[in-house]
Amino acid sequence: MKQDEYICRCMSIDYQSIFLAAKRGIRDLDDLIDWTGAAKGCGTCINALNAKLEKAINSCNITDTQQNKFPFA
Repeated sequence: MKQDEYICRCMSIDYQSIFLAAKRGIRDLDDLIDWTGAAKGCGTCINALNAKLEKAINSCNITDTQQNKFPFA
């Protein structure tokens, strides 16, 4: 899968959206779903969203103690 492809087609969520969420402090799937609306259509993207979120967090080299708090929480 290319990084510019949609992970959630129903809500048009791509890897860049997930990466941005990770940079803003999203650390779990439930928060990602709440913030982006991903998986609220058919839901078949749940596993891919979780995997891409983990990849994005690792790519950011952000730990829970270093994260910026999500500004809208």
